[in-house]
Amino acid sequence: MIVGKNNSIVETSIEYDGCPLNTVCMMNVSISSYMTQPILVLYEIDNFYQNHRRYLSSQSLVQLSGEEITDSVANNECSPIVYNKDLKINYSWAGVKLNPESIASPCGLMARSFFTGFLL
Repeated sequence: MIVGKNNSIVETSIEYDGCPLNTVCMMNVSISSYMTQPILVLYEIDNFYQNHRRYLSSQSLVQLSGEEITDSVANNECSPIVYNKDLKINYSWAGVKLNPESIASPCGLMARSFFTGFLL
């Protein structure tokens, strides 16, 4: 659903389930109505259980508060995403090469579920 400045709602739906895991997919959205800024974009993700017990417990609050954590803490709190190699990516979003043996920052399952918004 897309909401325009005058609170008019334009609704459209795009299936994006063909996007393979661990890839960046770009989708084009065509809107047939004229809209003025600001434009708010709302999206829905199906079959994504971010409130699942395992998902919520797989994180280090100490690390998220800005402190460094040890391997043992990371293994205990962040499993199954402990090290950069567990993320299955080689570069950070800033383009910096990651050491696969370093503790992922952030570690935990939340680090694997990155969903960006839209560029308008």
